[in-house]
Amino acid sequence: MEKQKIKFDGIDGLKAFSCLAIVAQHIVVNSAYDVGCLYNKIVMLGNAVFVFFIVSAFGLCCGYYDKILNRTFDLSIFYSRRYGKIFPFFLFLLLLDVAASPSLRSLMEAFVEATLTFGFLPNMNLSVIGVGWFLGVIFVFYMIFPFFVYLIQTKTRAWLFFCIALLISMICRVHFFSSEYVLNSFVEKTNFLYCIPFFFIGGGIFLYRNYFFLLQERKKIKMIFLLVCLVITILYFYIPSDVFNRTYQNMILFSLWVMYAISCKHLILSNRIVMFLSSISFEIYLSHMF
Repeated sequence: MEKQKIKFDGIDGLKAFSCLAIVAQHIVVNSAYDVGCLYNKIVMLGNAVFVFFIVSAFGLCCGYYDKILNRTFDLSIFYSRRYGKIFPFFLFLLLLDVAASPSLRSLMEAFVEATLTFGFLPNMNLSVIGVGWFLGVIFVFYMIFPFFVYLIQTKTRAWLFFCIALLISMICRVHFFSSEYVLNSFVEKTNFLYCIPFFFIGGGIFLYRNYFFLLQERKKIKMIFLLVCLVITILYFYIPSDVFNRTYQNMILFSLWVMYAISCKHLILSNRIVMFLSSISFEIYLSHMF
């Protein structure tokens, strides 16, 4: 079977459930619902946004990794598809937001956001389509993707640069994300350097994808893998972040679930409903706050 023809159906389910988890978190945070002791647990569901960083890197590698290395990569088609998929709907939401709260500030923010280059802003805490910070981070990754492929050209190199990315992210948190360098309104997850390890995880999973794909035929190992994912998920909700930094908890939990999604064709993660939700997960994510 050609690598290009392998379809990882479980990814659709993971995207759908992650999107719904983010929506649930935003509903709880921005409403007056009383969910008692569940509040902190539901708030943590918002971290599922990092799943999309891993999946984005994995998906782009599936489509373009070999083409870039084989020099059959059409840069124009690549970026036209990225803008063509994202720009029209995002621009529509930007216009709605500006119309709902017209001001010079919102107009300036919307203009920069419409260029899809706002991921390079020093402080991406925006009032116009606030959840769009995710898109800003993603598009920085799109822009450097050919270079990213160079960095993960071999498994050894991928491991090396993942460790470097992890160290950069760590240094950012303990040094550069301080009052000496950023504003009080700064949110660390909106910074590309903070998020970059998740993209390397997605690229690394791509390099080892065939191992996970083979698990589809090994039911016992797959069940053990699922059990590990469930145990880690439970621990994730109960281990305080000060014991093991939440960033690293996110990396472990979400990388495991992406690996499992690749290795399975489970009905829960692969059916018409989740495939439909997955196909519009981007639209749901951007528009649900309205």
